[in-house]
Amino acid sequence: MLSDSQIAGRLTSTPVPVPPADLLADLKRDLRQIQIPPPRTHRRLSFAWPTLRWPLTGLAGALCFVLLLLFQPFGGARSFAGAGDLIRSVRSLHVIQHERSGSPQMVLRDPSQNINAWPNFSTSVHPANPLVRTDIHYKISDQGLAQWLTIRGSERTWNQRNWELYENSQTGERRFRLNSAQPRLDTVVAPALNSLRSQFIPSSQTAASSEPEPQVGLEGCWVGERRDPGLQLGEHTPDWSTRLWHDAATGWIRRMEWMSNDYLTNSGWWVFQTMEFHPLPETFDRRQFEFEVQDSDLRSLGLTWDELSRLSASAFSIEFTGSTNSNVQILIQEPHRRREINGLLPCVLVHDPSDATEIHLRFTDGLAHSVGARVNGIHMETSGRSLRVRVLPSGEASARSEY
Repeated sequence: MLSDSQIAGRLTSTPVPVPPADLLADLKRDLRQIQIPPPRTHRRLSFAWPTLRWPLTGLAGALCFVLLLLFQPFGGARSFAGAGDLIRSVRSLHVIQHERSGSPQMVLRDPSQNINAWPNFSTSVHPANPLVRTDIHYKISDQGLAQWLTIRGSERTWNQRNWELYENSQTGERRFRLNSAQPRLDTVVAPALNSLRSQFIPSSQTAASSEPEPQVGLEGCWVGERRDPGLQLGEHTPDWSTRLWHDAATGWIRRMEWMSNDYLTNSGWWVFQTMEFHPLPETFDRRQFEFEVQDSDLRSLGLTWDELSRLSASAFSIEFTGSTNSNVQILIQEPHRRREINGLLPCVLVHDPSDATEIHLRFTDGLAHSVGARVNGIHMETSGRSLRVRVLPSGEASARSEY
């Protein structure tokens, strides 16, 4: 056997091989003679499958690959993130929504537990509550200005910029306010968008939907369902279910339902919310988005038309309610400015912020009273010696009472 030094010596003394001079020319000639066939395409798919050759020892791997092809893109679980992106991208939309409405009702989910013990809930949304319909119409102009019209029975609410007008055709009530947290499409259809991130499996109910009756035909849709187990109540474990109807031809989610079977006294499933999505029809009269603000609407905010025109889109109004004629002191503070106001409840303030705003209301007698606040997207009624409200530049608002 040669030693390491002998092997190294032979390697260094071996001449470097020299290729034949005509090798490159022969390779070029052979390449020119090769006839490369055109790529094979599939008539239905936009890509060509490569030829798969499986050795006998790789049959298990081949089987796993086939199962992956069967179940991943075409079978069981489906994600509809693309459908959510489609909803976000539309410039006009009509949403039909049904929700259980009315006063909360006494319920008993587990007879073995106290009525006030969670999760029994002594008062809660109940299957006996009526399903009330709300129509939400939305469009966005070429200038990016969003307009909303919400119809719920005799009530109509218009939103444009930070202007919001509510009107009840039966009672004649009108309420104009400045809402700097304008409704966004993402927030209006948030229940659907959040559910579309989940996986759905084929539903056992593939034809009809539950109550209320759908406003559109659902034939030809793929019906999917997702169930989440609830908390066990005695011997009963409820289920929460989300069901959707997906139109593969258009990519639209046509309808979604949220259901449960959590009430022992109400056998079977019950629907607590539904949503349907429609493009805004060409027959819809776009003039319905227009609304007129009256002088009396401005007087309720203590504004003139000239003052209203000078306010930015970030301006908001806040309405304080509670113990009538109670003396209050209100401090409005931003990082670089503040102002104080003394007054009586109820009262309305208008503020045009340049930054995050803290509003502190306190009763001057130091006692606890009933108090409430309505600003942007919140309406809170509570009691305490003071109330703190925070409004962010985005328009998001929060409130808390202090005792």
